[in-house]
Amino acid sequence: LEKVAFSVRDHNLQALNVNDYFLRGGLCQLANGGPIRKGLHSHKVLRYYLKKWVAVEYSFVYSREYMFLTNLMDLIPGSDLDHFADHVYNFDNVSKLDLWCLRMLNRVREDIEEDIERKKRKKAQAEMEAKRKKEEEEGLRR
Repeated sequence: LEKVAFSVRDHNLQALNVNDYFLRGGLCQLANGGPIRKGLHSHKVLRYYLKKWVAVEYSFVYSREYMFLTNLMDLIPGSDLDHFADHVYNFDNVSKLDLWCLRMLNRVREDIEEDIERKKRKKAQAEMEAKRKKEEEEGLRR
């Protein structure tokens, strides 16, 4: 997508699609990230690409697509599914997302849901461990 965007930006009529190509590239990178607990390597790579794309197409930094991608990178580590859904909904109201973009965002949503479930399981396991220790201490005191 990056090569296409760079070749298209020199053509007057096709230059309007450059931001869309960059958005698609960013969504690919976010969807490719995998589980959130693995350090969000995809965010580091995407930040590198965003800087690169801004250097090539200076107007990209002022675009909706750039703001959308940077806001998603800020929302994802917090595993807040409601804010993620609101952000995608608001962007979709302004600039319609096609089926492909929605599929990529669905992958990101699944990663967030997986992280939320992992945190719940970890919390439940910690509570069970604390309860077991407490019962052992009470048993020793008797």
